[in-house]
Amino acid sequence: MKIKIDHDIPLPPKRDGWGHLTETMKSLKVGDSFVVDDKLKTSVYSSAKSVGFKVAIRRLGEGRWRVWRIA
Repeated sequence: MKIKIDHDIPLPPKRDGWGHLTETMKSLKVGDSFVVDDKLKTSVYSSAKSVGFKVAIRRLGEGRWRVWRIA
């Protein structure tokens, strides 16, 4: 199989997800919470760690999770 090289293809913008999640985390005070869906749940702990926060996550049902800043 021969691979074709493409030139001048623009890089699409980042998906709104992890970066947006980190910005949301930065604005939280201890005790504040927000809701994410299953797709972002896996990024919550990484995002919290990147801003130095501890979080707790609880299932709300129907693919939704509530995230609290606890420290």
